[in-house]
Amino acid sequence: LGGSSSSSSSNGDLTSSSLEPCAIMSITLKTDRFGNETSWDITQREVVVTSDDDDDDAVQYTESTIKSGGPYRYGKYTTINGYTEEINESICLPVGRYKFILHDKLGDGMCCEYG
Repeated sequence: LGGSSSSSSSNGDLTSSSLEPCAIMSITLKTDRFGNETSWDITQREVVVTSDDDDDDAVQYTESTIKSGGPYRYGKYTTINGYTEEINESICLPVGRYKFILHDKLGDGMCCEYG
């Protein structure tokens, strides 16, 4: 993600100081009937290089979860949306590389209104 906007938040979501550049990531997720099986994570991989006495560098990777969402509610039928629910979130992420992971708890796929 790249960007140069800044924001400050204190509502429990990802917080970014007003001096730290960040990029706005918008997420729009339309669940099927089984929103209670749907969740997501945004992770970031960090590289840690350590040196030992033999001047050999060791590289280690750590992956940390930056933000998560869900599970959402089980679909109640409405005449407007059927069984689906639309989730909209905007997140200010410091400039960097991230992975978006979408989870289906039962592993049986996400589809249509029924699931």
